[in-house]
Amino acid sequence: MLFAEENKSRLSAMIGDYFPDDPKMRRMLRMAVNENIACRLLKVKDSDDAYLEIKKLKFYLHEEYGLDESIALQVVDCFAFALGLDSTDSHSQTFKSEIEPKQDRTIRKDAISTDLQPAEPEMVFVQGGTFMMGATHEQGSDIHKDEKPIHRVTVSDFYIGKYQVTQAQWKSVMGNNPSKFIGYDLPVELVSWEDVQDFISKLNTQTGKQYRLPTEAEWEFAARGGNRSKGYKYSGSNNDENVAWYSYNSGSGTKPVGTKSPNELDIYDMSGNVREWCSDWFGEYRSYTETNPQGSISGSYRVCRGGCWYDFEWSTRVSYRYYLIPNIRDNGLGFRLTHSSK
Repeated sequence: MLFAEENKSRLSAMIGDYFPDDPKMRRMLRMAVNENIACRLLKVKDSDDAYLEIKKLKFYLHEEYGLDESIALQVVDCFAFALGLDSTDSHSQTFKSEIEPKQDRTIRKDAISTDLQPAEPEMVFVQGGTFMMGATHEQGSDIHKDEKPIHRVTVSDFYIGKYQVTQAQWKSVMGNNPSKFIGYDLPVELVSWEDVQDFISKLNTQTGKQYRLPTEAEWEFAARGGNRSKGYKYSGSNNDENVAWYSYNSGSGTKPVGTKSPNELDIYDMSGNVREWCSDWFGEYRSYTETNPQGSISGSYRVCRGGCWYDFEWSTRVSYRYYLIPNIRDNGLGFRLTHSSK
C-alpha cells in the first residue's frame, strides 16, 4: 500500500506539468492513477509484463472509458515517460496499424510468439503427456464421487490461454460487456456456454484461427501443471491462498486476471476467480485409459472447472468437477481459450 501511495503522488505531480492546458486529460490520468494502473506499470517496468499492462491501460481508456484512441495513446505515453519506459519501442508495438505486423512479447521459450490482435489471448504451450485424471491422493478427503474412478489419460500438444478471457477482449469482439463486476482486466462473466461459442466463432472469423474451449482433460492437465506438475492440490500450490480468489479472500467479487501466483506452466487463475467452461458434455468417468477424450457424446450439462470468487476452498481443486446447462449465465462463470498445436 505504501508503494502505491508514494507512486500515486509521484505520478499525480507530473500530470499538471505534462498536460497543463488539457483538463480532460488531467482527469483521465488522475483516474488511472487512482485505480493503480500506473503503479502496476511501475512494478513491472523492468519485466515483460509492462507490455501487457500498457495494452490493458489502452483498452481501459479507449474501450471502457470511451477515450479516442489517439488520446489513449497520449495517456500511455505520459505514463511511459513518467516511469522511464521506452515509449517508442514498447508502445509503438501496441498501437501500430494492423497492416504492419507487430510482435507480441515473448512470455517464455515455450509460449506462443506470434502476431496477436487485441481480442486474442496470450497463449502458453502445453506439451502433451499422460497423467492420472480425477481424485488422486493429493486431493485428500475433499473429493466427490464424480471425480472417480481415477483413470489414465493422454493428451496431445495444445495451447491454452495464460489468463481467463477479460472484459476488454470480450468487448473488442462482441461490442458489449455482460459482466456484473466491471473492469477491463477483470474476467468476463455472465456468459453462457452458448454465448462463448458465439464469441469464438466471431474471433475465429476475425483472426483466421481456430480457437476453442479446452476439453475437460486438457483443462485438468494444464491446471495440474502438465509435464512439469509438482502434484499440487490446487493449480500451482497446496495453499489456495497463493493461487486463488475464492470466498475467503475475494471480497465478494472477481479480481484482475493474473494477480495471484501462476502454476508450474505459468498459467494464472485455474483455481478461483471465475469458473471456466469446457467443451465437454458432462458424464461419468471411465476406468480405462483414454487418449484425447472429448467427454460424453451428448447430455444436458456442460462441464465447467476451476472454482470461482464465491466458492469454498474445496471447489477450486484441480480435480473438482462442476456442470451447468449450456444457456445459464452466472457472475462466477467465465472461460479461457485453447487451440491445438500447429
